Amino acid sequence: MDIIDLQSGCSGGAEAVLGLQPNSSISIAYHSLFGPHNDLLLLEVDEKFLPEILHQRVTLRGQPDEDAVLCTVSKTYAVKFVGTSNSVFLVPPTDKVSDLCNNKDDNMVVASVIKVAPGCMELVEVAPKLDKLKLLSQNPYGFSETADMDVSEEREKTRIGLYRWDDLVDRLQASDEELRMGLRSLSAIEIDGYWRILDDNI
Repeated sequence: MDIIDLQSGCSGGAEAVLGLQPNSSISIAYHSLFGPHNDLLLLEVDEKFLPEILHQRVTLRGQPDEDAVLCTVSKTYAVKFVGTSNSVFLVPPTDKVSDLCNNKDDNMVVASVIKVAPGCMELVEVAPKLDKLKLLSQNPYGFSETADMDVSEEREKTRIGLYRWDDLVDRLQASDEELRMGLRSLSAIEIDGYWRILDDNI
């Protein structure tokens, strides 16, 4: 591909590249916003993941001191950066590039490159990290809680060290389905909105 002055052609977006026919070529140019764009990362995924991603059924989970994982509804994946020695050009969609066309048929279409990516992120399936479920053992549901409490302050004290579903999702690197399986393995139950394990003395 030739890198040319954008002023000599019509700015085209990703559609121009995707529409290329076999054995054809297209010229490229640096977009006016070309730069490192460290906030943009490429993620390489299998086609089976596309519906999950496009319909926002995936989440990134992990604490600030942990490597993030990507979770679908049922599985957990480590996110690994893989560098490449080849030039990977990031071409934004047409509505994200400057329209320099004069609506003339003789204008040459030029793909506008906004970033050269040094590599991409890849997904590797991993086992869920459920060890933090041991947090539930710090405050098991005991006999004293089976009696009614009339004082709201006492009720609030018993909630220290308790975890709702969203709390567990925020702390554990596991998909929703894997997390539910982990809770079942501990015979945990949801009581008043909190996930608890029963005291052995009950």
